[in-house]
Amino acid sequence: MMKNKGGSMSNKAQNTQDDIWGVIAKGLVEAVKMVFSVFVLIFASSVNTSTSEMSSKITWDDDDGFRNGQDGPGYYEGGFRLDKDDD
Repeated sequence: MMKNKGGSMSNKAQNTQDDIWGVIAKGLVEAVKMVFSVFVLIFASSVNTSTSEMSSKITWDDDDGFRNGQDGPGYYEGGFRLDKDDD
């Protein structure tokens, strides 16, 4: 009977140790999720910034067709107004 009590004690210690490892593993999983979330936020903000930089690089020459250009509204191609009335 003494062996059963001793075995019972080691089972409690083993269960406690397993519980500790379980808590550590859950904590590591949560830490990894947080780090992943930070990387996703950084990536999402950099993607949003790069698209706005692209639209700000458009110049008058990039927009051919009818628009309100530097010589007033009219049809422009390559930065030159094509339908300008030269009287």
